[in-house]
Amino acid sequence: MKKSIFRSIYFTVITVLAVLLVLITGVLYNYFNSVQQSSMRIQTELIAKAVEDEGTAFFESLNQDNFRITYIEPDGTVIYDSQEGDRTLENHLDREEVKQAVQKGYGESYRYSNTLLEKRYYTATKLSDGSIIRLSSGHYTLLSLLLTILPYAAVICLGAVALSLSL
Repeated sequence: MKKSIFRSIYFTVITVLAVLLVLITGVLYNYFNSVQQSSMRIQTELIAKAVEDEGTAFFESLNQDNFRITYIEPDGTVIYDSQEGDRTLENHLDREEVKQAVQKGYGESYRYSNTLLEKRYYTATKLSDGSIIRLSSGHYTLLSLLLTILPYAAVICLGAVALSLSL
């Protein structure tokens, strides 16, 4: 009888730990999304201001490892792309964030990038001459965040299980 009660409690605790892991990951996912969105808005505005002041020479001194910058003419022609170099890219006027930037001065969207083969967050700002600066950054999905956290959570859970068994 004691073993049956112990097993019930034990599996209940394991289930609660697993549910808490998923819930905490969901909360963290939402929090980090909002932080990333805020940061990308600020970065887009700063880069747009620098390009208006210095022109395309600004791109030469910029470390662009963590994000992708695209400079787009008012007609949608890509003048500069930090990750595609000299490769000719298709017209970008049909992109959701670019459409919003043309209409409202600022735009943003999430989508899967076929060029980079990952989910990306895009922000775009319209410059005074009508051209567009677009910034994009890789974005974790909830599943990828769970898979990243899973090894650490497994070690913690195994430690908790070992400790509870020994007690």
